[in-house]
Amino acid sequence: MKARTKLLILLAVSIVVMVGFALWKTTQQHDETRKTGNMSAETKAMATSMSPANTIPDSDNVSSQYHAQVEGLEKRLESAPDDTTHLIRLAQLYQDGHQADKAIPHYKHYLKLHPKNHQAWLDLATCYGKQDEWQNALMATEQLLKIYPDDVFGRYNLGAIHANLGQFNAAKQIWTQLTILDNNPHVVAMAKQSLQQLDQMSTGIEKKSN
Repeated sequence: MKARTKLLILLAVSIVVMVGFALWKTTQQHDETRKTGNMSAETKAMATSMSPANTIPDSDNVSSQYHAQVEGLEKRLESAPDDTTHLIRLAQLYQDGHQADKAIPHYKHYLKLHPKNHQAWLDLATCYGKQDEWQNALMATEQLLKIYPDDVFGRYNLGAIHANLGQFNAAKQIWTQLTILDNNPHVVAMAKQSLQQLDQMSTGIEKKSN
């Protein structure tokens, strides 16, 4: 499995976390051009992914060794359900194996025992995003930011979640604030790239409406 990363979301086909990758797509129409209803076909066509590329192994390539590891960890947790070392490892394995629905309860259990684990909150929100559970992703990210209010990863992800909820103005405001930072050039670059994508999408929507 790839090494765990930092950062979380922009969603395309799969959701990912930083140092590895970040992708994004919208799931609703721009909140200024359409107050209710689903995103139009035209808007869906304009939604594009934002780099870098996904580095989680394809589900077709998950090895028998992976399945053996999962089975072994499940058995260990049957006798020691609060074993945090095995809890977090199993959650990560399920996430990397494209089984976000199975990873989520293990991340939640782990975070009850270790609520200050920064990466676990990011991974939990990522898994919720992979399930299109954006309100839950929002709650997980807000909880992270209560613990680490100045965390640039959480703030970037908060913008991505708002974008996936169709709340483009909120996303734009958050990402714009991040562009003035100089302590993490990678996050700044991602925020700028995301803002460019939002501007391109807004321009496309305006052209379609004329």
